[in-house]
Amino acid sequence: MEKFVLNNGLTVVFDRMPTDSVALNLSVRVGSNNEEDGSEGISHFLEHMLFEGTKKRRSTKAIANEIERLGGKLNAGTLNDHTLVYVKVPRKYFTVSLDVLSDITENSTFPEKGVRNNRKVILDEINMVNDEPLFYQWVLFYRELFKNTPVGKPLGGNAESVKKITQDALLEHYRRHYSPSNMVLGVTGGLNKEDLKQIERYFTLKRRHKIDNAIKVPRKIKNKRVVEKRDISQSYMILGYRTVPLLHEDSYALDVIEAVLGRGQSGWMPDEVRNKKALAYNVDVENSSNLDYGLFAVNVCTKKKNVNKVVDIITKNFRRLQNLKKKELDEAKSHIEGNRILEWEEPLKRAESVCFYEHAGDFKAAGEYISRIKAVTLDDVKRVAEEYLTEDYTLTLLEENS
Repeated sequence: MEKFVLNNGLTVVFDRMPTDSVALNLSVRVGSNNEEDGSEGISHFLEHMLFEGTKKRRSTKAIANEIERLGGKLNAGTLNDHTLVYVKVPRKYFTVSLDVLSDITENSTFPEKGVRNNRKVILDEINMVNDEPLFYQWVLFYRELFKNTPVGKPLGGNAESVKKITQDALLEHYRRHYSPSNMVLGVTGGLNKEDLKQIERYFTLKRRHKIDNAIKVPRKIKNKRVVEKRDISQSYMILGYRTVPLLHEDSYALDVIEAVLGRGQSGWMPDEVRNKKALAYNVDVENSSNLDYGLFAVNVCTKKKNVNKVVDIITKNFRRLQNLKKKELDEAKSHIEGNRILEWEEPLKRAESVCFYEHAGDFKAAGEYISRIKAVTLDDVKRVAEEYLTEDYTLTLLEENS
């Protein structure tokens, strides 16, 4: 992997792969964490508007067809701390991908009709999330775990805020945050350095101010349990904690703990909750390390009468980590390494990852991830489990009425 910075301030990270495809991921350091009160959802709204037309390509269909006619894919996503726009094509169409990606991120026209149409689409999306327990349980969990912080806001905003977002507000948000110095372009695939010289021909936004979009999230909060009732047939529970950001040394031990507890059907949690006790069908363990904060959570869908039993099993297995055996540690590391190998065969995933690590401050850490996982010791796991997986958890419960 190598990094270079264009004259306008755009950072480019190149990760060569022996493939016949090429993937580009343009990551902008802005997301729902960076929205002012009353404008919640504007980052997500703006992401939608990038596909509504440019002076050169005047419609969503015209933009999409440029890539899809070649067998490629073009899409985008908004997260709490960054927005990404990505394209993947056969490598012979590299210049086409540069042309389309730069055009929609530098020359979008934000037509008023597109604003009206996307407002309707986004309101439908918000309703869909709120109606679907599998989605809404995470909205509830984030709201309570990260209460009184920007992270607690829903990614897509709320109906009231989205209805107020105007074309002018979108343009202002774009001008403020879509600056080359606030962006990272990840390029992966079967290219050489000569190919990379074309990037500067296409990404021509003028150098502008650099924005500090980092936020501070206090880690420790007190134990709490929040229940919402619905007309559903089972309860959706998430038990979790605030933890540490991506590059914190403890994030690697937390990834190992996630593998011990939650991998497939052989992890401790699914084995005991589902295989042995038959208390639930769905059991997930997630360690999510973001740019400025992290979270560790266990998600189980079960009957209301089983919730306390499941909580007891979860906390018992947290304590059981103090007796973790070397064989179990090695199996968790092997799982992570194998999963990473399979994941990194996908150029788009690699392009997204190197951008994320560069936003965090060290693109090389993406390539060093497995060596850092291998360095985790039994003592690290025990120390981290004792430090983070305490009795001061947040438990949210979307509970059936009956």
